[in-house]
Amino acid sequence: MLLEQARRQPPQPPPLTILDVFGILEQIAGTTGKGSRTRKEALLRGLFARATAIEAKYMTKVIFQEMRHGVNEGF
Repeated sequence: MLLEQARRQPPQPPPLTILDVFGILEQIAGTTGKGSRTRKEALLRGLFARATAIEAKYMTKVIFQEMRHGVNEGF
């Protein structure tokens, strides 16, 4: 749902870096307590809004652990 909403517009600047994605995913993982779901969705929405279509595709696969070819091995 968040991905579909983000794809209605071109990616927003600034372009994503690996460190940006890592930092946002860390923030999402550390978000707890009342209202945490709303804050997590806002972080994901912002992440996908900055992503190109191909970036969003692969981030979704990583988030849902659907990457193949050993990408997630060792974690």
